[in-house]
Amino acid sequence: MAFQPINTNTLLAGDVSPCSVDIVGNNANPALFMDINNEFVFFRMRLNCDPRANNDPTKLDNFAWGILIKDLAGIPLFSIRVNASGNVNKVQVFEAEFSDDSKDAFVGSPICQQNIQLGTNVFVSLAGSNFGGDPDFFLDFRVPLSCFPDNFFNDQHIFCGFTSTNGNNINKELPPPYTKPGNSNNPALCGGAPPSEEKVRLVKTVTPLTGRTCEVQTFTVTITATNISNQTLSYTITDVVNAQFVTLDDKIRNFTVTNQAPGASQQFMYMITGNFPIAGTFSFNMATAVDAADNVIGFVEGPDVVITPCRGLIFS
Repeated sequence: MAFQPINTNTLLAGDVSPCSVDIVGNNANPALFMDINNEFVFFRMRLNCDPRANNDPTKLDNFAWGILIKDLAGIPLFSIRVNASGNVNKVQVFEAEFSDDSKDAFVGSPICQQNIQLGTNVFVSLAGSNFGGDPDFFLDFRVPLSCFPDNFFNDQHIFCGFTSTNGNNINKELPPPYTKPGNSNNPALCGGAPPSEEKVRLVKTVTPLTGRTCEVQTFTVTITATNISNQTLSYTITDVVNAQFVTLDDKIRNFTVTNQAPGASQQFMYMITGNFPIAGTFSFNMATAVDAADNVIGFVEGPDVVITPCRGLIFS
């Protein structure tokens, strides 16, 4: 996936609690991202802490997270919900409704839904930021394009993040036009501006690309950064390893590029030792290039590594 920022507004930590439903971000560390291919639309949300239940890698906390999609006039069209509250545990798409008599996003019945499967249609990873003093996390989720009208995402839309501690209404991060008594909505939760201009092309390789849950391995990461603009650039690359990778090594690496001429490339390499304790396909890491003005000028995620379970017992 090649996520692009869709919300670079400033969203400070601590405006709602618990921290796992607190959306955070700024221009350098966008709160919301989006990607699309010929089968799915993908969203990424930056949260103030781990949204998994007691840091359990197998399930989410008993809350709900989502994206409200509006037209350019601000009229709600669809809401996408990662609804882990109660016994729902589904990724859902609803046709959004709004009237003076119904100022609540959680109405109607889902037009599409799939069971939440961590590592398949929902992903959790370290975000490489710490707005609240502790590491922030990404919550990624995907929805089939078949849930929406044909070519729906070819048009421009406004995308708003929201969160809730129940599956009946939005009671935490609340975007307009919805309102709740005692809970003001926050326009900064909504974005949709064009992605930042790519000035640095980041290419990553990771070896090996396979492993087993019971094996500790050393992975070699190589990042090549090329200035594809027509000006000399200085910037910082931050590379963040997947949150589910268990290691004693540093999972966040920073590299500085100074006065890089147009067309020039620079390569960085590091090794990290550890393992994925659960089987699945994981995006190994994510790299972001940010200039001195905190603009995101380069971004790349992956490659994927495939981890298979260990079978049986080994006796020595």
